[in-house]
Amino acid sequence: MSESDKILHKQLALESNGSLSLKMLNQIVHNYDFLFSCVNGSDTPVSKIITRHPVYFDIVEIYQTLKLDEQMPSQDSRILCFGRNSSSVVDAMKKIRENYNDYSAILDEYKSFTNLNMYTFKEMEYYENFRGSERFEKKCQFLYFEEGDKLFLESNEYMLYIIKAIIVLNNYIANGGCFVLKISSLFYKPIIDLLYVISHMFRKVYIMKPNSSNVMIDERYLVCKDFTGIKPNIIETLKSMYDSLCQSKNDIVIGSLLENKLHYYFLNKIEESNVIIGQQKLDAYSQLINLLKTKNKLDKIELMQKHNVTKCMYWCEKHNIPCNKFSDRTNVFVPYKNSVSSYGKDDPSIDIDEVFFSYLEKHYGIENLCETDDEEEDNDIIKQEQVNMYVKHKS
Repeated sequence: MSESDKILHKQLALESNGSLSLKMLNQIVHNYDFLFSCVNGSDTPVSKIITRHPVYFDIVEIYQTLKLDEQMPSQDSRILCFGRNSSSVVDAMKKIRENYNDYSAILDEYKSFTNLNMYTFKEMEYYENFRGSERFEKKCQFLYFEEGDKLFLESNEYMLYIIKAIIVLNNYIANGGCFVLKISSLFYKPIIDLLYVISHMFRKVYIMKPNSSNVMIDERYLVCKDFTGIKPNIIETLKSMYDSLCQSKNDIVIGSLLENKLHYYFLNKIEESNVIIGQQKLDAYSQLINLLKTKNKLDKIELMQKHNVTKCMYWCEKHNIPCNKFSDRTNVFVPYKNSVSSYGKDDPSIDIDEVFFSYLEKHYGIENLCETDDEEEDNDIIKQEQVNMYVKHKS
């Protein structure tokens, strides 16, 4: 547990914060949590899409932001997805490419970390010889790969995960294809070495953390476009390394995989991604801790959640996702908003007094409060006589 986590839990343990929960706080700092979580006071999220996992929205944002459609062929394609949340990725691709009849396959047999701990080299046989694998060999235009998040906690497990992804990638992706790999923090030298290898297999490589991804966790995606290939001897070396490391992963510490120095430009981009994502996480913790120390925190939380709902609706409109509309009726004049705005925002013919007193008339039964002989002289203010009439009526 990080120092920020400890401070946050101490603040939540205080009696004054007893009405708050981590889920409520998460919906504040994660601006797009309501895409898939039910909005307060409602039994539906902002998005109308029903999906098993939020990775659906990550893929939609990645695909459109990085313009993967420019790389994908304008015809039916083969899509192959590995990992526990692959079904949501396939659903996202079907939504994005709804005009095409893509052929897709999902390999999610190992869904729990318990199964992941039992991995041996036989698991590569599962990936390489699954039913119908011959239909995808060197023919996939889009490939997605992920496994259990707990793999990222152990450096050797993390390294095995990346090696496995490279082997699978080489087996199935077609020339010019796209590859999306879920990764975590990038501090360990062997992990950076493996990403450097991947960067030489594609013409364009990005590290992206979508807005829809939770800012409180370190997950991000390696997005690769236009596969160009890799030398066979490198793949054989990686397979041998994978086999050896599987047998001694608990007894060995690896400091580096590549002897040659990495390019400064590549290292700068890795460091830049760590700094940006790390700063976002620190800002989120700081925001939560400061919020827990302030008074009227519930009102502020409610306001911030309303802002997040609005952001989610904008996100859906931007990415062509059907959404539920949530209106914020905190202003008593909202029922008359449409009639006012229909004349134009700055239309001088709109009488604000008329709107105000029509509200009084509707809710309190006051008639003809706006009828005065010299109305045209002071039509920019609420006349004292009208206010006196209202007070007298209420008394």
